[in-house]
Amino acid sequence: MRLASFLGLAILAAPQAVAQDLSLRPASCVRVATAQYDNCSIDNIFRCSDDGIAFWIESLDANDLLTIETRNSDHGSLSVDFVGQGVTMFLSQSKAHPRDTILNGTAEDTITGEFELFGMKRPIFGETKYGHAGETAVLAGVTFARIAFNGIVTLPQPMPAMTGGGTYLYSDALDLLIEEEVLFDGGAGVEPYRLAHLSLPDQAGFGDETPGYGCGELSQLSRRSTEAPA
Repeated sequence: MRLASFLGLAILAAPQAVAQDLSLRPASCVRVATAQYDNCSIDNIFRCSDDGIAFWIESLDANDLLTIETRNSDHGSLSVDFVGQGVTMFLSQSKAHPRDTILNGTAEDTITGEFELFGMKRPIFGETKYGHAGETAVLAGVTFARIAFNGIVTLPQPMPAMTGGGTYLYSDALDLLIEEEVLFDGGAGVEPYRLAHLSLPDQAGFGDETPGYGCGELSQLSRRSTEAPA
């Protein structure tokens, strides 16, 4: 499971801490897409050539919480860093490339890892099932396959398990995976959200770093520097 959406809720409910430095994006990472969501959040997706890291995703939400997720070449989560919150996760995910789901119609994966909160390490576990029924969507001039998912992430006590689902969009031509819609099961205390706008290189909105949809008075959140120094 791509964990950032589910775990963000738990992090916001945890005590806050202040980190000394922001995580810096590797110089090899090239921005490939900007996705805006209707809950005042934005994702910037980068493709990287560093060993072990294929994708770097920077997400900023309505609470001004910056999340940095790294993924491997199968789009599996490697780490999630809630910048400035004293919370980081290091993960190992079984293989379930989106192409597997599209080819076979179904797939599933598991995640194991460590949740580090203020220096204390605790185990986490997640599992997700995926399905593709032949549906597609055209966004930003590109045809994406629609992949449904349902999953659960078990977190250290006293945080509850996070359950939910939704849909991803995947372009094989671009090897690009983005969230389309995310729904949390009852009791999670968070509203569902949906993709509002996708921008690819040379398109309007590409490279934006401030959320601009569904923000109301929060539309002028400050930008943060995550780019590696020259």
